[in-house]
Amino acid sequence: TAMPYTIVKRVPREPMMKTPVRPATIRPLPCTSTCDWAQLGCGGVTHTVKQAGGSAPGASHYVEVGFASGSLAPGAATGEIQLRLNKADWSNFDESDDYSRSTSTGFTDHAKIGLYLGTALTWGTAP
Repeated sequence: TAMPYTIVKRVPREPMMKTPVRPATIRPLPCTSTCDWAQLGCGGVTHTVKQAGGSAPGASHYVEVGFASGSLAPGAATGEIQLRLNKADWSNFDESDDYSRSTSTGFTDHAKIGLYLGTALTWGTAP
């Protein structure tokens, strides 16, 4: 079971306005996703595994994480979101070739996870 933990943080930029959370998505697996815990409540977090359209090695699927409603002010964050990913047969993942795999054990910026506002890539690199 892969267990990515995520915090979305709004970096202050001009103009100083709130960013709607609803269309924000995080994209980095063929599996099912489950929200185990979220500071804002799992009911406010949407998550869907989707087929990737890119051609980067190890980028066959991604988890799209969204938010039911709300907004993030500049500098604000969602707080921790704990998602669990598993295959239908519960077998182990081979993460060695995954596009967005990281060996970090703490919260760090990760350039290979894309953050989209609507259809515009605003952070990271999409596969």
